[in-house]
Amino acid sequence: MKILFILWILTCTLFITTLAYNNLSVVSTSRTHIVVQLQNTELIAGIQFTLQCSSNIILSDPERSNRISDTSWMMATYKPNDSTMNVLFINMNCAPFGTGTGSLMQLTLTSSGEAHESYIMFANVMATNSSADSVGMTVNGLQWLDKSNHADANGTDQILFAQNYPNPFNPTTTISFIVTQQSYISLKVYDQSGREVGTIVNSDLAAGRYSRIWNAALLPTGIYYCRLSTGSIIKTQKIILLK
Repeated sequence: MKILFILWILTCTLFITTLAYNNLSVVSTSRTHIVVQLQNTELIAGIQFTLQCSSNIILSDPERSNRISDTSWMMATYKPNDSTMNVLFINMNCAPFGTGTGSLMQLTLTSSGEAHESYIMFANVMATNSSADSVGMTVNGLQWLDKSNHADANGTDQILFAQNYPNPFNPTTTISFIVTQQSYISLKVYDQSGREVGTIVNSDLAAGRYSRIWNAALLPTGIYYCRLSTGSIIKTQKIILLK
């Protein structure tokens, strides 16, 4: 019985120590500089994510860091606006990251005004291995308080819009947004003629982060516009349905 108990303890210990752990995080290196850091115990050959900031932050174009210094790693970025950046890392030789911890890229932050609360967060995170299988990932964001105790004059921090993922899509896409205070939220989709083709949200929401899946199976290929609004604040982004 004692031997069996010892074997059970050893098995549990081995299981716990070999659990996979992958984490993507934003780390502040100074008041105006951040790095995106990856810690992984699994082999990862590709990562895609969105960096979403409060509206008072402007993101610079990123610079490569040590974990993608090899030329076989491609870094592609797209900024739909100053405070949102879509990022893709993929190895052209299908060679994955080895296990370990290090930074993927570094950015400079520029303040465009005051906000009650400034933050940077991840959205739409996806990681794959060399076989294109999905890999589990936890994410952490950076958040801090400004000296100001009031929201900016235009109230643009009340709602924040992340780029939909995937984009282009067929036929479903995930649309993510943030509500910083309880508000009545409208999230609708329009075609290029301005005709409403979908209502995703039309209700009162508490402060928080939200994601909604939109299915466009009955609509034709084309460019559509997703509009997030509350009161007089309206934010719009272009989404592409490609069948």
